[in-house]
Amino acid sequence: MIKVRQKNASDHSLITGWITWPRGDEYIAIQTRQKIQLNPENNQIVITVTNESIKQGEESITDQAEIQRYNILMLNELIDSINKLRSTATSSGAQAPYAIIDLQTGSVIAVAYLK
Repeated sequence: MIKVRQKNASDHSLITGWITWPRGDEYIAIQTRQKIQLNPENNQIVITVTNESIKQGEESITDQAEIQRYNILMLNELIDSINKLRSTATSSGAQAPYAIIDLQTGSVIAVAYLK
């Protein structure tokens, strides 16, 4: 579970708490904070992920490739979670809000921005 550090209902966004991304090739895990924003646009939902902070131990990371890598990892986690919720709701026949989520091509636009 990812903790939320800050929510903003007016722009449909949140900023996560520190997320630890363990990697087998690193002795010290990377940690990130990311802003996730949902924007309705032309009958679609645009999911935008931007970096708020990224570090390894106490050292800040400024490499744009690493920042983009972890924004994309977060975006993939979000899409996987939405798919799992949709599958669960569909298989159980539940009329939950998740049952209306449709991830067909073009119905969700997902973007990971560098910051």
